[in-house]
Amino acid sequence: MSECYNTGKITVNTKNGFTNVGGVSYCGTKIKNCYNTGTVSLTGKGYAGGVVGEFRDGSCNYNVGKVTAKGKYAMAGEIAGYVSGENTVSDNYYTGSGKKSGREYTSWVPYQSKAKKVSSITSANCPKLSSKYWTYSSKHKRLILKNNKRGVRENVYDLVPPLGGGKERKICKWTIYGCEKEAPVVCRGFKT
Repeated sequence: MSECYNTGKITVNTKNGFTNVGGVSYCGTKIKNCYNTGTVSLTGKGYAGGVVGEFRDGSCNYNVGKVTAKGKYAMAGEIAGYVSGENTVSDNYYTGSGKKSGREYTSWVPYQSKAKKVSSITSANCPKLSSKYWTYSSKHKRLILKNNKRGVRENVYDLVPPLGGGKERKICKWTIYGCEKEAPVVCRGFKT
């Protein structure tokens, strides 16, 4: 997935199961040149990330939205809630006060994700955000995608069947813009 963004508030509350939630995607590989400005919050078990809930591979993304996770087994990260496997998650930026990721698969530094806390999202602070994709917006006072045209706006609900069958339940709602190349699944609930 590339050149996507989210500006909406994403709130997930779960009582059963485990959930990944992210500003752009719940789980992702090859996520590049995406950003989030919306608030991402999780209450329950799971991972909440500013860009991706569970990040496996990607680069050149940023988050300026607030990210929170509350619960006994909940973790939050400014870029990713969880970075899984020996991966290539690099050249990402964030402005929040939290950690780059809520949890890393490995403690071995060469394989940990790479993200830099910056004071603002500008080309001087974020040199890996290529001018091929990014341009400075004086209106937003940060870099935005060059093709930052609003795509289809929609409110989305993820329906998850409860354990043992029964009626599906709504677990989240958000508004997403962009992603004209590939529509992401932004929030997904998992049962364990």
